[in-house]
Amino acid sequence: LVLTPVHPDAQSARPPRTDGRLGGTVVHLSRRPGAQGWYGFVRPDEPLLRQQNLCRGDLFLHPSDVAERWQPAVGDRVSFLLGVHNGRLKVVSVERDESDTSSDELSE
Repeated sequence: LVLTPVHPDAQSARPPRTDGRLGGTVVHLSRRPGAQGWYGFVRPDEPLLRQQNLCRGDLFLHPSDVAERWQPAVGDRVSFLLGVHNGRLKVVSVERDESDTSSDELSE
């Protein structure tokens, strides 16, 4: 798996992470009343180039890839690793990004 960050706008890019993880924001969650489980999508901070194909849009988020005892919400900043499901990129090992306090400031 070959991934390269694409920097369309250097001013909007966040500083690079030093822990090897990627950063992003939860942009969609689907929790239907009475339905088992949920799913969502994370928008990475930087678009990713996967070999010759641009990873367009958001990355799939499955509950089994979220740290235990944490329920993400739309707007939460997260850190994650990349995985592949059915030939498409997805987020795995998803954790709340404690290094970014901007989402906490918005909820006050």
